[in-house]
Amino acid sequence: MIPSGGERLTVFALFADIADCYSVRVSTSVNEDDLSQLRAEFPGWRFGAHWWAAVSGPDRREVWGRRVADGALLTAWSAAALRLRIEAEEAARR
Repeated sequence: MIPSGGERLTVFALFADIADCYSVRVSTSVNEDDLSQLRAEFPGWRFGAHWWAAVSGPDRREVWGRRVADGALLTAWSAAALRLRIEAEEAARR
């Protein structure tokens, strides 16, 4: 349902319209502790997370890190895995 004219699209209407989609990408600030640790450990990077919700299974959180200097983007399914990828990326730059 795409609003036309003066109609307002509510969150409930939006989710009703996409309920049959396989996945929905939602930004969140849940579990900030592990992201705070990454921020403290790697000050030259910016971090965030997205939740992937699937109709057929459990939701998953994807964490991401973007290097400020050049915009390099790394993603992983956990903060621990992202930490390993960042360490490898930083070692390769040296």
